[in-house]
Amino acid sequence: MIVAFEPTIREWQSILESATTDQLKFRPAPGEWTLGQLFVHILEESNHFLSEAQKCMQHDLNREQKMTAEAEAMFAQNEFPDIRIKGDPAHVEKVLQIDNIQHLAFLIGDLKNKVSEMEKAILNQKHFGKTQHPGLGFFDALEWYHSDGKTEFPPNLLNKNFFIKFSTKNPLAQ
Repeated sequence: MIVAFEPTIREWQSILESATTDQLKFRPAPGEWTLGQLFVHILEESNHFLSEAQKCMQHDLNREQKMTAEAEAMFAQNEFPDIRIKGDPAHVEKVLQIDNIQHLAFLIGDLKNKVSEMEKAILNQKHFGKTQHPGLGFFDALEWYHSDGKTEFPPNLLNKNFFIKFSTKNPLAQ
């Protein structure tokens, strides 16, 4: 069964429509991503997951390979763990910062079109191969697609309570 990705995309669009340029650039703490960087990350990852799903539909390799127990648990619960992931502080500055709302809206719209095409392709696929996720084992096209649709922003993202610490320069605290 294909789980609709539309609600997730609508959520992203709603958050973006409510955001200001200052909010897209605001860094809640040293070493943490801005909202703009978070958007770039989920768009890049979503496009990567769709690309992996497309690869799976072009071959029948690795059909017998499995996902990890951790991945099975996430799929069974239909969600990622509710944790705040902290990455390498040196990597934070390397993540592209887009603070143009119209550009991000275009990228989300482009992803929405790709998702629509992927849904059609999955329903008509002739090959059922798998490709390897770097930490979660092997996924088929539908699993890559489902893992993509789980990408959600935390609740009340634009609410000042989302951020642990504020400075007087925080545009969300006003």
